[in-house]
Amino acid sequence: MEDQNLDELQRACYLSKENSRLYEAYYEEKRKVNDLGKECEKLKKRINELEKNELTTLLLNGREKLSWITLSSITQFTMTCMI
Repeated sequence: MEDQNLDELQRACYLSKENSRLYEAYYEEKRKVNDLGKECEKLKKRINELEKNELTTLLLNGREKLSWITLSSITQFTMTCMI
């Protein structure tokens, strides 16, 4: 009877250790998922910043080209009037 109690105690101890190990692994993976979520948010913000910067650059370049075209048109008009 004592051997049976000892075996049950050893099995319970083993299961407790195994359960503890599984919980540790679970929470470690959960932490990794949270870290990946935070990294994902940082990358989304960075992408938005880059897109915003690219749009700003395109707008500025577009204005510059428009100004150049307008200046060129005025110059041509002025030269036409002078002739």
